[in-house]
Amino acid sequence: MKANKSIWGVILAAVFVLGCGAVETWAQNSQETFYLRFTGLKNLKRGADGTLLKAVLKKPETTFVQKIFAQRLANEGVFSFFGTTPLDTLLDDEICALATGGESPSFVFAAKLGPQESQKRFDALRAARKGEGILTSEKGTVNREESWVLRDASGVSRAVAHGCGWLMYYTWKGDKVPQAIPTGLIHGSRAVPALGTNSLELRMDVDACRPFLGKLASLSQSVSSVKLLGWLQGENVQSRLWVDLKEEVKLTRNPWQFPTNIVIDPLVQLTALRGSGDLIQKSGWWEEVTKGEVEAPDQMYLFARNGTPFLTTLLAATPKPAEAVGKLGWGLTQWMTNSHPNMGYPPQLAVNTNVVELGWVGWPIVTPYLRAAKDGEKDYLMGGAILGYPKGTQLPPELWGAILKEEDTFLYSWEITGQRFPQLQVLNGLFKMIMRDAPAKVARKAKADMTPEELEAREEEANQRKIKNQRDEKVSNWLTSATDSLGNCVTLGRQTSSRQLYFERQSSCGLSALELWILGEWLMDR
Repeated sequence: MKANKSIWGVILAAVFVLGCGAVETWAQNSQETFYLRFTGLKNLKRGADGTLLKAVLKKPETTFVQKIFAQRLANEGVFSFFGTTPLDTLLDDEICALATGGESPSFVFAAKLGPQESQKRFDALRAARKGEGILTSEKGTVNREESWVLRDASGVSRAVAHGCGWLMYYTWKGDKVPQAIPTGLIHGSRAVPALGTNSLELRMDVDACRPFLGKLASLSQSVSSVKLLGWLQGENVQSRLWVDLKEEVKLTRNPWQFPTNIVIDPLVQLTALRGSGDLIQKSGWWEEVTKGEVEAPDQMYLFARNGTPFLTTLLAATPKPAEAVGKLGWGLTQWMTNSHPNMGYPPQLAVNTNVVELGWVGWPIVTPYLRAAKDGEKDYLMGGAILGYPKGTQLPPELWGAILKEEDTFLYSWEITGQRFPQLQVLNGLFKMIMRDAPAKVARKAKADMTPEELEAREEEANQRKIKNQRDEKVSNWLTSATDSLGNCVTLGRQTSSRQLYFERQSSCGLSALELWILGEWLMDR
């Protein structure tokens, strides 16, 4: 198994939603609550570095997927202050977003869309609210700068401006535009600091922005702030993430307990995590499944064999794996039954009395299992998608040694993204089929018995379904084509202080196989 030494898991769409929502975010003190800079896809393509990512961006299908990305954002109302039509060129060039709080709170989102697109958007926004606001036009300038300001009774002003190819939306509270708003962009001045060697920079006060994090809000309760940097280097993408916590944690208090005899090559993924016990124990899901009778594992190891996607295995270090097998097995069965009462393949639990093992039978292709496992004197709870485990060779000691190199390491994750992604696609499709509700028996009307309105509605439904299927197929084909050439992705997580976590990643495109799968699901609106 080869691994290049050395995260970023922030979903771009979630960042954009946050940027939109931060319009109404006023912090108590005059301070930055959100900051985002992105250099743009065109600038990424120009440089000599990041050859693997640039190969993906230059694929013909990427332009189509970029339009789907813009359409999804438009469907969710993101950037509605720029109009309702999709911003197809949003990612092409520079993006800047900034929110501040205090006595003079403000928010700005600026995108370099080009002179024609910026002018068209600006004119359309003014036409939609004709006669409102104050228009200011610069006379005798080549940039044709224009700004349009609307002020409400609460003292909050909202403005749209364009110039030098930039389109800006900004809002503030008070009599004057705060200096924090970089209005100089539309006049051709560099009103924001240059990114330097970075291609992406993000800073966020999580407490101030939590109302706009959606599904991520519940996962961020213990986080106070984050900072993310990304840049191109050689053929890869480098990422660094700092996470500041509200309370002290000690993720590295227990020494690593490596399953050196169970984890064997050839692999396409290996993830090792320690310090997870407290987080899992406090989760509502764990309490629901175990009824508080099973101690949450402090260390977990996920590994996937090369070839078939079903040889994906999870090991959890636990002192009493035999007890955990029975309680978790029955708890998971009950949870699946309660959460998916109408699933087409109800879970059927079978017990292997020869060993400490449970399995779910009656499902197509896979027979998920739980069993107690030993690696020397070390005890584990072991789970996977299919019974049986092919032979292989032990991993080189140097790999485990790399994890031990830094005492504060709590996470190590390596994968060959191009090989792991198609495995996730297969597993996702299979388990979606298994968990899907059984189709309801509905009498379908014959066309001869339908009214003209019903026929029209059925035809429209069929057309929309066809359009979505075609779109989803193109996204799926792009993901398959784009990930085929992606290589190593290595993520390292360290606890640098009692309240700070630090992640570094070296990857082909900035995202892991799992994150690419999440992106695909979002693009296909699943």
